This record gives sequence, C-alpha cells and structure tokens, in this order.
Amino acid sequence: SGIVQEEADEKISLVPMYRVVLHNDDVTPMDFVVTVLMRFFISDAQRAKEVMMAAHSDGRATAAIMPLERAEFKVMRAHTFIQAQGRQLTFTIEPCE
Repeated sequence: SGIVQEEADEKISLVPMYRVVLHNDDVTPMDFVVTVLMRFFISDAQRAKEVMMAAHSDGRATAAIMPLERAEFKVMRAHTFIQAQGRQLTFTIEPCE
C-alpha cells in the first residue's frame, strides 16, 4: 500500500493551487468580514481577524489557498451569503505563483 499512497500524494501535488483573495472595502463592518472568513475559509478566529486586518491595511489579503474548483465553489457560496445579508464584500481567485 506504500506505492498506492505515494501515487496519491503525487496526484495531489500536481493539482494547481489557487489563492482566494479578500479585497478591502470601506463599507463592510470588520466583524462581518471575520464572520464570512470563518464561515467559508478560515476555522481559526484569530487567523480570520489577522486576514481581515491585513486586507484592511494592505487593500487585499490571502484568505485561503486551494484547488480551483474548491475555490470557485467557496467564493460563490460566500458571495451568495454576503448578498443575502445585504452586504458587499469581494473575493477573487488567482493562480499561486
């Protein structure tokens, strides 16, 4: 089974990874940004706050790194949730260098 596991690990490493980017805006409350990050991208509250603050100070921050299909799915769900709350907040997806 060692050979099978190595092949599985190899397949995983061949999947290109994408960065989910949180963009800062001046209207979305910080606590709502943290809520969205925790609901869709980051389980750790402290890490979610750090990402929110990085976006706040730098204009953008990496919320997660994952395969494209998963990133698209999560961003779509996050945007749907954000709109349902009557808020605006933007996530984009870009390839990792």
